Amino acid sequence: DKVLVAKCNQDILGTLQLFQSSEKAYEKPELGIFSPIIRLLAVHPESRGRGIAQELLKASVNYAKSQGASSLYLHSTDKMHKAIKLYEWFGFKRDRTKEFQNQDILVKCYRLDL
Repeated sequence: DKVLVAKCNQDILGTLQLFQSSEKAYEKPELGIFSPIIRLLAVHPESRGRGIAQELLKASVNYAKSQGASSLYLHSTDKMHKAIKLYEWFGFKRDRTKEFQNQDILVKCYRLDL
């Protein structure tokens, strides 16, 4: 649905993708998510620690609100422990009802109520 890009001059500092539903994001309509979902949040290693991810998350919240969404979702795994700490600090809460297995990995769901 939307790609957000954080830039400084011509340098790309970070990016993320927003999808309209679990069907669009993961081809998993059975998750029943019909609100924006953040995927593939990434910040260039040289730009980390500068608040880029926070700004991308804020822009995602603003976009979700502009679409009339009541929640914003994302999924992650235990491997991404630093990212999960950021999401929790930002206010995302775990939503175990929207989690799924990807082979032997539990893909955890986090939801931010808007």
